[in-house]
Amino acid sequence: MAYLARRRDTNRLRILLLPVVIASLVSWPYKHTWVFSLEYQELIVLDWGVSLLVCALIAKTLQFALDPNGALKVGEEQLPPSALFQGSRHREEEAQREIRREHLPWVPSGLYDALEVAVSQRGIGFTFGAGTYLPPHTKPLSRGPFLLATFLSLLHKLLVIDVLENTLRHSVPGLMQGGRTIFVPTLPPPFPQQYVPPSILITVLSGWHMFTGFMAIYDLATLFCVSILHSSPSSWPPALQSPFKSDSLHKFWARSWHQLLRQSFLIYGGYPGLWLAGPAGMGAGVFLASGLVHECSVYMVDAERGWEWWPVGFFMLQSAGLIGEKAFTGMSGRRVGGWAGRVWGYAWVLGTVQFVFDSWYRRGLRGGLVITVPPRFSPVHYLIQRYFGS
Repeated sequence: MAYLARRRDTNRLRILLLPVVIASLVSWPYKHTWVFSLEYQELIVLDWGVSLLVCALIAKTLQFALDPNGALKVGEEQLPPSALFQGSRHREEEAQREIRREHLPWVPSGLYDALEVAVSQRGIGFTFGAGTYLPPHTKPLSRGPFLLATFLSLLHKLLVIDVLENTLRHSVPGLMQGGRTIFVPTLPPPFPQQYVPPSILITVLSGWHMFTGFMAIYDLATLFCVSILHSSPSSWPPALQSPFKSDSLHKFWARSWHQLLRQSFLIYGGYPGLWLAGPAGMGAGVFLASGLVHECSVYMVDAERGWEWWPVGFFMLQSAGLIGEKAFTGMSGRRVGGWAGRVWGYAWVLGTVQFVFDSWYRRGLRGGLVITVPPRFSPVHYLIQRYFGS
């Protein structure tokens, strides 16, 4: 489907293949799992990641099939011809494109184009990525220094993840195994609890872990694509931009938090919402789609874990908060920001997202923590075992 989206005169074929591709994607998380027994229960988050990936790929499949223009690159007026369907003259043209291409000229042009558009979540270099905010680069753009900086960044993030995960593991016994709530009356020493509710502390640590995990996975993908596939460092700007420094909900969701699933949420809810209710409907539709995608992916992992509306409600409340910020700006003439905006943003997000993390922990999803350091490779786990014996 990705190949056809990059080739001319394939719209009817893409529509014809749409149900077949979607059916094959839906079957993927049901046929393949990381969790074969209770011994591997902590790998459930990987199954959840696969389900989220499937939801994103279904959205891309809908985009590829239903857009009659296909996946045009910025500056292209029409798609390249398909040598597969349109004869020898186009085969020669495609061969010339392979010779002119800077990256991996030995890879067939059709395969390269398909992989490039399939993995492009933010649409960098494609017309469908117009309007996506890209954080400024924070690393040198020369290939060698860029790879070194990314590798050091990955090591730093893995160490932070190790510290956070072991902290969470010892905050509430059994929290990582599921069936435990974050709404506990007290935490064991040395956790501060005189001024900070335990649920808020666990939520902050879990959110920090999730944020760092996203960045670590992004660093891994960056290292692979820049070093092995010879992708340009300029095509890999940061995935997130200091979400803890956001001073408004708008800044947090539009710029600071990752935009990797932006196109998926637009397809599932944003564009239908725009058609139904204009710009306000588009914003509400994006957040509704986000909540439903997160909860549907949990249901795909294991229906016995049940359906909960907390994640959906959280994302819908973010839409309500953004409407409130817009109303404040309209009445006061001032944008939400500064220290007051930061307090407001923290209060709104932390006050609502703790119910989402509680839902994920209770259902054995490890709070949605996207990456982990195995105990055998964990320096923090080793130190705890050595000096505390537990």
